[in-house]
Amino acid sequence: MAQLLIDLVKSFDGLSLKPYRYPAVFRTIGYGHTGFDVCENMQISKD
Repeated sequence: MAQLLIDLVKSFDGLSLKPYRYPAVFRTIGYGHTGFDVCENMQISKD
């Protein structure tokens, strides 16, 4: 069940390996991870 929910969230949000602003205040990276810990220069991998 948990993996089904994770896959559902991934299908709606998509993957971003570099941060982007969403909606306008917080940066977002990965599959919808937002917060003050996401920096402009940050980059992640799929692993």
